[in-house]
Amino acid sequence: MDAQRILIIDDNNTNIQVAANIIKSEELLVWATLNPNEGLKIAEKKRPDLILLDIQMPDMDGYEVCRILKSNDTTKEIPIVFMTASTDDESINKAYKAGAVDYITKPIKKKELIARVNTQLRLSKLINDLKEASYTDGLTKLYNHKKILEILTSEVERANRYKRPLSVLMADIDHFKRVNDEYGHLVGDKVLERLASEIKQQIREVDTAGRYGGEEFLIIFPEVAGKEALKAAERLRRSVEETDFDNGLAVTISCGLAEYSGEDPRILVRKADDNLYQAKNTGRNKIV
Repeated sequence: MDAQRILIIDDNNTNIQVAANIIKSEELLVWATLNPNEGLKIAEKKRPDLILLDIQMPDMDGYEVCRILKSNDTTKEIPIVFMTASTDDESINKAYKAGAVDYITKPIKKKELIARVNTQLRLSKLINDLKEASYTDGLTKLYNHKKILEILTSEVERANRYKRPLSVLMADIDHFKRVNDEYGHLVGDKVLERLASEIKQQIREVDTAGRYGGEEFLIIFPEVAGKEALKAAERLRRSVEETDFDNGLAVTISCGLAEYSGEDPRILVRKADDNLYQAKNTGRNKIV
């Protein structure tokens, strides 16, 4: 498991060193900066798991930094813990109103810092796990039906706005019922998991794949027109055909490819699905 990441923003280098040394003892990765504006850039680029933020800083105080972080879609979910010597009710209430989840008193005490940081990291991980479960297919770990359609809608809007190409691929495992009947559902599940892994390996980082339902998978190719999408689909089809799914078990897929031409996302999916139906009816293990 990768180390969880902490960003410290404080204009006092001594405070940074003290906090960083304590946090590193917990095997956590630490980034730090004396400059609030630099801290905003690091937060957006690196997306740490937690931010420790000083309140009293020149040019831009911690309250303002916190408000900016919470107004940015990229950073708004990152929990922020203030480090402050001001523990009066007004200062603390102001911190919570700005978006902080907790605060640590200065001078920094090792036990308090470790306890509060670890508590927020555990809560953050739990929330992230729950969110991931809401949009991820439990078996394949790809996006689920609802989420992949949401992403497709966003990609269609972007393609339409910027007049950019977009293609989608509907892939279906050939004779999957036969696999379940002959080898059992446990092997069938392994086939689905292995296919999902193969899809992830074959598509680009900017592409998106989801389990559309049963043994059907929907893949979105942003910025890709028909011919290039066909090449990508053929690479996937061929790699699946050459994969050993379970002690010599061979599996093939049929695919329907469709290029966006201004239609509603549901119509685009239907076009891909119709092409998939043709692939199934004209021999399987092919792309239409």
